[in-house]
Amino acid sequence: MNTASQSTFQHSTAMRPKGQKTKSTYFWLTEDDVTEFSGKLHDALPSLSWRCSHPSPDHLVVHHFDSVSDALRCGASPFVSQAFVEFEFSVLQFLFFQPKTLSHVIDNYAPGYRYPPTINMVECGRMAIRWNTQDGDELAQAELATQLKLIWKVFQQTTLPAKVQATAGYAVSGFRIGKHMLEKVKTESLYLKANGPFCVLSES
Repeated sequence: MNTASQSTFQHSTAMRPKGQKTKSTYFWLTEDDVTEFSGKLHDALPSLSWRCSHPSPDHLVVHHFDSVSDALRCGASPFVSQAFVEFEFSVLQFLFFQPKTLSHVIDNYAPGYRYPPTINMVECGRMAIRWNTQDGDELAQAELATQLKLIWKVFQQTTLPAKVQATAGYAVSGFRIGKHMLEKVKTESLYLKANGPFCVLSES
């Protein structure tokens, strides 16, 4: 292996440690959608302990709750809040955004799209976790896998695949949307922000 190839290989392995795994999903939800997911998840996994996490003037304040919706409400800003579940060797994050108003949008993703002078939009939230399969023993790994499978199953049951397209005209896939958010987008012409581009509901 030459020096350049060896350097590339070492960099690649350093970027992806052996056994590292991630699981994530991006979504648009209203508070009612979160409440529905939260309630059904609590029924399925009542032992989960969620925590908030927000700064105070002198230290990090953490409170514990039985549900994700309660954790999100604690100390939430008008725009974004987050909640966490601590497992034996990893932490799951649930990030949630509130709609906000923007004026005179400049969109480098779709320079030809004409936005109204003022729009209402909501950024996509995220549920994500990263862990390493070499941490703990087989029993702990199996328990984590079972819990994550159930969390994502409940989330799939309480949300829908988002059928959206970027304002530049191309389809955007892989996102979920809550039933209440779907109706909100339809009735309020709400724009959906998807990790960069603004999106609207697909016509088909």
